[in-house]
Amino acid sequence: MGNWLEKLDSVLYLKVTLLGECIVNALIDAIGHAVSGEYDAELVDLRFVIDRDFVRGPRRLSFWREILRNQLWHITSKRPIPLVKEWWVTGHPFLTKIMRDGKPDLNDLFVNNCCFGSSRQHPELRIADMTAAIVNRYINRRQCVAAYQIVRRFFLSHGKIVQIELRDFDLDAWRYDPAKNPY
Repeated sequence: MGNWLEKLDSVLYLKVTLLGECIVNALIDAIGHAVSGEYDAELVDLRFVIDRDFVRGPRRLSFWREILRNQLWHITSKRPIPLVKEWWVTGHPFLTKIMRDGKPDLNDLFVNNCCFGSSRQHPELRIADMTAAIVNRYINRRQCVAAYQIVRRFFLSHGKIVQIELRDFDLDAWRYDPAKNPY
């Protein structure tokens, strides 16, 4: 693992570090958002699909998971995972998924419900890619102004994206068809 980390160039090292930060903060924010939106029952089905960019192969994946595990511990020691007190009384299914012996254990979440995929197979990755491209072009080259104004409406004042709704769209039934979208 040390050799792998040493061989990473600065761009990939930054990606590994930021990816972990994003995942941990996304988990914390997803729980809070689900509770405030009263759809916390869906947390049992929470999964992370990450663009297969630089973590390829089982060995590198195991290295990355170890780094993520350490980031989870470090970040959540400062910003704990938000859990509702009533869940302990009612026995919320999400607690069963993420707790072992009264302590957070996110192995199931990040081993069985975290995968790397291609944007051809996962439309949510395509949305993220398009959003990132628009924001990048606007911030770095002042291009895509109209598109950025549309995307910007979904950001909170602190710069985070709140929510994007896909109405009448079933992610489980969707299959990529290049004939319908040549891009």
